[in-house]
Amino acid sequence: MVWEFFLVPDIDPAMLADRAKHKAEIRVENVRDDYDPIIDTREVESFVSHAKEQLRGVSHAVKTLIRRTNAQRMLNSDLYDARLLNNTGVATLQFLPRKYLVAFERYTKALAPSESDPLANFYYSLHSIANSSTAVLVALGRPTSLIGSMNQARRNIERALGSLSRQSRWTPNIGLFDETRRSIAAEAEEKATKAQGELDSLGSELRYTQQTVAAELAGWQEQHVKFGRRMLKDIAKGMVVKEKARLESMKRALRELQR
Repeated sequence: MVWEFFLVPDIDPAMLADRAKHKAEIRVENVRDDYDPIIDTREVESFVSHAKEQLRGVSHAVKTLIRRTNAQRMLNSDLYDARLLNNTGVATLQFLPRKYLVAFERYTKALAPSESDPLANFYYSLHSIANSSTAVLVALGRPTSLIGSMNQARRNIERALGSLSRQSRWTPNIGLFDETRRSIAAEAEEKATKAQGELDSLGSELRYTQQTVAAELAGWQEQHVKFGRRMLKDIAKGMVVKEKARLESMKRALRELQR
């Protein structure tokens, strides 16, 4: 890996493409050798459908919470901007004592947004959950794609076998077309064999993909719960610290008025 790190800038893009293609072919061969092909895909379809339904519910809830959190952030920012405008207007009032202007400024500073705002951290944490949910949903689309390819391979097999069956029923009285018939039959048999090999390869790939997605889904669900709990604890602690600091700022503003 270290050598690859130094050599990558000097490697020809075509060489990189050939290398990636070779790795993909090796992986397909390993999957074909290590995993038995799935014949009946109904169980996989049921699993994928149920997982997608559950994930869509989580994803929709997280996106709704993201919108509401962002709306709250915008309201906090608008409140701070309104306080700045208010201070500008109040500063023009000549009859107000200086301590009132200082109190207004201190209160406005207490409303100022910061980079360590717990609501902002909560917002970005929600985005992380949404991105991971989207990634798992995309991964769940792979088995569906494989099942569609398997169905197409089955149709190819049926067409080839049907053509072969028709050729076997064709028995003319003269042998003028025997060579053509044998050629067509050989071609149909070759297509059926090729389609069957493709079907077996896709079935092995589907079993590997199902196991991989199931493992990733289980890990995501466990981490999702832990991350969600930690995220809620962090925003609760952060809001307590933030509100305590804001309370102290408001107390300083009141002390300025009480002098």
